[in-house]
Amino acid sequence: MISVRKKGLATELILLAFSVASLFVALLADLGWITIEGSLRFGLYPFYSIVALGGWISGNVYVSRTEGRVMRRPLFLFYLMIPLGPIFLMRSMAPALEQQEAPLVPLFAYGVYAVFFMVPVTFRASAPKRRQLNIRSAREATDDEQAPDRSAEASR
Repeated sequence: MISVRKKGLATELILLAFSVASLFVALLADLGWITIEGSLRFGLYPFYSIVALGGWISGNVYVSRTEGRVMRRPLFLFYLMIPLGPIFLMRSMAPALEQQEAPLVPLFAYGVYAVFFMVPVTFRASAPKRRQLNIRSAREATDDEQAPDRSAEASR
């Protein structure tokens, strides 16, 4: 059995569980088994803002998680598909009248997410290599500077 901690996929497992649970609740609401309509009242502008923020954060997390990894494609699809659950859940929580007036909002919201997700992913290749900051104490710096002088004196 593959250890989740060993592979470093615990975060992805939590995100997957949250997305599947969100999709399940949205499906139950669409089937009419539970009523959540009208429990979340905010306009389309805040909705799209939240989705855009989620896409930007997910794109940056994907870039940082896949740095130096071989398995990029499965994680790419994973991070690209994760927001479907929360997007449909938030939209099914809107009032029924708003859902009927704008039925394509979840599709457009996913498009906004995908665009903001792709920005950091696309520019990852053109980003300069990260330099490591080498912080040394003053004592180590003086020891390193004096070491060549001592070796030169010893060779004479």
